[in-house]
Amino acid sequence: MTAFDVIEHIHPKDTLNMVEEIRRVLKSDGIIIITTPNSNFGSWVFDLTHINVRPPKFWKLIFEEHNFEVKMFYVPSFLKYYMKNHIPMPDSIEFLVEEPFRYMLGRYSARKGRLYLLAKKPR
Repeated sequence: MTAFDVIEHIHPKDTLNMVEEIRRVLKSDGIIIITTPNSNFGSWVFDLTHINVRPPKFWKLIFEEHNFEVKMFYVPSFLKYYMKNHIPMPDSIEFLVEEPFRYMLGRYSARKGRLYLLAKKPR
């Protein structure tokens, strides 16, 4: 299941209902991938429909409180695209290096960019 650029449009009073509904419809071992603007950075403030932009820790905690296993939680660095133009490397190596770099840099620069959250509903 995906929710790309959706949760920031849900009214804050409906946040818990939204997470409960995601949990209800998601199968056991199902995965949800969510993207949303980071509340600390970005031009999202100029979009009046963004009524529920929260800090990344809020989303992580609310999904964990609803018994989701948050598997990936970071703000991507897009380093892969920069490196690809300057340091050629085989796809197999790029695949192994990309996610750890994104995770480390995203944790380091969590005030920027977008939040990507991958959560799994346990059995």
